[in-house]
Amino acid sequence: MDEKSSNGKRRTVFQIIEKPGRDKAVWMKMGVAFVNQDQSINVYLDAIPYERKLQIREEDIKPRQLGDDKREPAALQPTFDLGRSIQ
Repeated sequence: MDEKSSNGKRRTVFQIIEKPGRDKAVWMKMGVAFVNQDQSINVYLDAIPYERKLQIREEDIKPRQLGDDKREPAALQPTFDLGRSIQ
């Protein structure tokens, strides 16, 4: 898989979910796909879609650079107290 991902023919697989009452559809990332030299496509899903329709798109998201992650580490994120202890 490393060899195919380096040639720039990686795609992202989405499931587009239409929900009643929402203006826009929800795009859920389901996995990746790779275009082979003979133009066939290998698809690797991370989840099983519950609808039959999938969208395979060119990947336009750049990989996250080291140091670009603005999220707080898990230990520093605020927590909540349920007011009881686990026994």
